[in-house]
Amino acid sequence: MQQAVWGRRATVGWRNGGGGGGGAVVVGERGHRVIPHHPHYNCTSAPSAPKPMFAFNAPTTAAARTVPRATLGGQLARGRAHNSVQHTRFALFSRPQHSLRSHSHRRGYCSQPSHQPLTLPQPCTPPQPLPVRVWLGTCCVLVYGMVVVGGMTRLTESGLSIVQWKPVSGALPPMSQEEWQREFDNYKQFPEYKRINHGLTLEGFKEIFWWEWGHRNLGRVIGLTFVLPYTYFLLRRGYFRSRAAAGPLVWQLPLIGAGIGFQGALGWYMVQSGLEEDVVVPRVSPYRLTAHLASAFALYSGMLWIFMDMCTPRAATIATAATAGGAVTAGAAAHTPLLPGATSAELARFRRFKIGTVASTCLVALTVLAGAFVAGNDAGLVYNEFPLMGGRWIPPELWDLNPAWRNLFENDVTVQFNHRYLGLTTLATILTTWNMGRRLPLPRYVKMPMHLMAGMAGVQVTLGIVTLLSFVQTHVAATHQAGSLTLLTFALWLLHTVKRRRLMGPPPPTAAVVHPK
Repeated sequence: MQQAVWGRRATVGWRNGGGGGGGAVVVGERGHRVIPHHPHYNCTSAPSAPKPMFAFNAPTTAAARTVPRATLGGQLARGRAHNSVQHTRFALFSRPQHSLRSHSHRRGYCSQPSHQPLTLPQPCTPPQPLPVRVWLGTCCVLVYGMVVVGGMTRLTESGLSIVQWKPVSGALPPMSQEEWQREFDNYKQFPEYKRINHGLTLEGFKEIFWWEWGHRNLGRVIGLTFVLPYTYFLLRRGYFRSRAAAGPLVWQLPLIGAGIGFQGALGWYMVQSGLEEDVVVPRVSPYRLTAHLASAFALYSGMLWIFMDMCTPRAATIATAATAGGAVTAGAAAHTPLLPGATSAELARFRRFKIGTVASTCLVALTVLAGAFVAGNDAGLVYNEFPLMGGRWIPPELWDLNPAWRNLFENDVTVQFNHRYLGLTTLATILTTWNMGRRLPLPRYVKMPMHLMAGMAGVQVTLGIVTLLSFVQTHVAATHQAGSLTLLTFALWLLHTVKRRRLMGPPPPTAAVVHPK
């Protein structure tokens, strides 16, 4: 009897004969599906020399199990397949894995393909339903808008205009002249009015009030947009009721929800630092501002990564013919290979390209943190020239503060110097990565984010130089901050693509082989 090894992940084999005809069988965690016969695959040929049909890097995720060979008589219920393999659409069963052994339609596997290597068509069914993907995509857009509005709030010096924290009642603005005057009188009691905005009129106060009020209310909208649909999906059958259906979302989404609440609390903690009487300059702490911006970028990055996971189609684990005796090796192919049939030199270049992608993403994040310290120290208002700083490449004031580590975070000259050269280093790294990638035979869905990242990096550096030369004009600086999040989006997109795809490589060392009895 011929046997096949399979784990919890989906496996692919080939069935022979039966009332419904032969074809490829994809067995997953929740059932199996069928690809009809194709001239490239010979499911009736006799075994020959032991040549692996597929080779992938990821191991199976559970202990091996055996399935006896049998025919699949009749048409598989609920399994939908078109005549063309390239355009196959699959419908997964809802039957749990353990019941597959007792299912009337058993899996049969052939032992030899007609040629190799073979790239399986990618299933078009996404891992999560459309409403879930639309919901989380909307949250990503709202967080992006939140970062842009937050930048405008800082640039217009409006962040200290609301001096009280009212999570619920603060959602409504002042409705009458008396309420506006009361709010303005509260603002007059704090250092920003006394030292900077003394003589500000009520109409001028309203202008800065609306920016801060809009920023806080957008945060409330994000919280409700996340919590209410998430609660609905939890309660409604078919979304997150089981761990098998939700997968890693079981812990990822609650973590995102906690991050939204933490971000709101951190925002008020940041504002409190600018309301203290003993501050030299009435502004928020650069450390707290950087923490607030970094948590916003981390929250956006987490949401975007989960959203991209949701939009990645389900992938099948490939069962490969590995022995002349007809045994089948279960290898885990997490995704369709990026470079099928690639040479060893191309694989080496791709690994370097992958390292460059990781380095580019990390450098973008580090440059964003350096830019947050520039904003927190108002360091964009010194040395408004480029590329020199006061006629020198290295200004003399870099280490004026004691102890020396304070210069990295509180010295406006050092902070701007770091941000300048981190930005240029990031641009050079991204362009180097782009140059490596364009020489590889990468598919279009990899080259698109690669080109976008390289182009946006050039635009972002240009915006930074214009912001500096224009003495931090509000609209230019706000565009520069939005550009940083856009660049991070493209970098994460490319990183997700190359991290979630697998290359053709040697057979997995953990794959099990079962010889026929």
